[in-house]
Amino acid sequence: MNILIFGFGNRARSYILRAILIVIENPKITVITKKTSPDKEQYPKIEFFNFHDFYKLKNQSYDLTILSVPSSNQLEILNKLS
Repeated sequence: MNILIFGFGNRARSYILRAILIVIENPKITVITKKTSPDKEQYPKIEFFNFHDFYKLKNQSYDLTILSVPSSNQLEILNKLS
């Protein structure tokens, strides 16, 4: 299952990622984050992209998209998705 997650703060790491790994066998996870350097060594099976590089994924399709960002940032993400 291909999963796209916007945001990789405490909620995404502690709850969302843990739930996905328990429920879905061998998920392919892509994370879009505004952080310049997420801990890629701690999460080697996750593909990370910076929010400004989102255009690189325009031909990809995902089975599940999760927004794990503050509500004030959700409109910006929804505009990028369209």
